[in-house]
Amino acid sequence: MARSTDTTHSPAGGGRCRRCRLTSVLSCALAATTAAILMAAARVAMDRPVHGGARDERTSGHRLDATRRQQASPAASDGDGDRRHVSRQREAVSTTAVAGLVGGRTRAEWLAPVLAAAEALGAIDVVAVASHSRQVSPSVRKALRRGEELRVHESAAKMISAEKQANLRLVIVSLRGKHNVGVLREILGTSYEGVVLMETELAISPQERVRLLESVRASKIDVGVEDAWAFQPLELLKQKMVASGKLVGRVTRVANEGRALCLHGSAMSRAYIGSPVDVSAIEHVKVREPSAGIKKHRRARSTDGVQIDVLHPKGGARTVRVDGTQGSLSGNCLLPPLGASGDGSGQAILGNLLTYKSKVQGRASNRPSPIQLTVHLSPGPGDVPRRIVTEEVRGTRYEWTNEFGDVTNALDQKQYGALKHVVRAASGRVLYSLAQHMLDMSFCD
Repeated sequence: MARSTDTTHSPAGGGRCRRCRLTSVLSCALAATTAAILMAAARVAMDRPVHGGARDERTSGHRLDATRRQQASPAASDGDGDRRHVSRQREAVSTTAVAGLVGGRTRAEWLAPVLAAAEALGAIDVVAVASHSRQVSPSVRKALRRGEELRVHESAAKMISAEKQANLRLVIVSLRGKHNVGVLREILGTSYEGVVLMETELAISPQERVRLLESVRASKIDVGVEDAWAFQPLELLKQKMVASGKLVGRVTRVANEGRALCLHGSAMSRAYIGSPVDVSAIEHVKVREPSAGIKKHRRARSTDGVQIDVLHPKGGARTVRVDGTQGSLSGNCLLPPLGASGDGSGQAILGNLLTYKSKVQGRASNRPSPIQLTVHLSPGPGDVPRRIVTEEVRGTRYEWTNEFGDVTNALDQKQYGALKHVVRAASGRVLYSLAQHMLDMSFCD
């Protein structure tokens, strides 16, 4: 059950006051709702396997072989450690997914370079846009291959109906809040049977989440959510370091210490763990020093017993920390702006983003040691590097490589994470499911 660790107030005489009785009723209601969300998410997962981050069918325990770790961690998705060129990436995309875009202005303008990169990879072909105003931003048209030839429709439902001959396989909803929830419900009312990729976050109450998940389960569509935080280059490198088992050992605790908002922080934290989280066990922990910028503290445990702490909103230390039986890895999730290298041969040496604290006989060392990173810069205006390599840490060097190559030269790090979502969705699967997004939203309640 969802519970609070605050001290219970009792009036004189031992009976519970009206406020406490009301709090108890509300807590029970929230616990029942979050448990229902978990059950609905589990049913969706049984019907359609979730690929990439936070799989529902992960193997319990942390003694995973290499193959299972690749399934459990987004860091291993799509071979981030392999030095693959764009031509090899194109070979991996067997067919191009015909796609439709919902939303043609503000959010679509941010997403347009991502869609252009996906088109360059041969993953998608955007043929139509649904816009209530029937207007599409010039920058969106300029970025997409079909440009002025894009067919524009008034709504998602009309687009799906009119584009039957085009055989849409992917619908990308580039809207936020209550609008994207309404569009998803609209799509569920059509005959569409492909993949829907939603913008984060969905503005929906805990009670409505259960009904929406059940509707998705009853449909013939897969719904993914484009949350890029856990799929940025530095996060993928750190996930690989943790997944190796050599650095921190068996993970015992993951904490988002004000680095990202609650649902993003939960998604990042859970990416380090090889099992799902029972949302009915989320605790509301009392914040001792709200003046530090942290207003909420949520705590949960995975089915493997790993503790997850999400402190939000942003403030305080602003780090993501992973504790284990052999040590702790702590640091940022974004590289600072480093500029372009011109020809792609430039490098930047960073020594203040990640720290490691080892354990000897179960006791942590007194001081954390910085981990030096060598960042191989890209030649474009974006800030997505070609490669990140660590110095040797406990006998091992760790590396992340940009598998998409030069098509990301104009993207920022969050857009790179969004590109991973789009490419996976184009293959008929999702990196981060609607069910998992609903679970992470429970950390904000």
